[in-house]
Amino acid sequence: MEIKSKFDHFNINVTDLERSIAFYEKALGLKEHHRKEASDGSFTLVYLTDNETGFLLELTWLKDHAAPYELGENESHLCFRVAGDYDAVRAYHKE
Repeated sequence: MEIKSKFDHFNINVTDLERSIAFYEKALGLKEHHRKEASDGSFTLVYLTDNETGFLLELTWLKDHAAPYELGENESHLCFRVAGDYDAVRAYHKE
């Protein structure tokens, strides 16, 4: 099976959202692309872009997590968008 995919975004959990946005803007020139607020206010997702590649950096702020993250509890992830039949690709990887 040939799988066609592309990078979509990489996620980092942060404890100070505004400070993190400012850092990535100043250090790397990234700008806010869009954001998602949880309806209950429990989290905010902010997606940053370089306006060139289409790849996004997702910053996740969890309202109830004020302490620094430990390596084992950080929910970092790399997201790929997969073309075609998602269930078939999942079954292929499960094997």
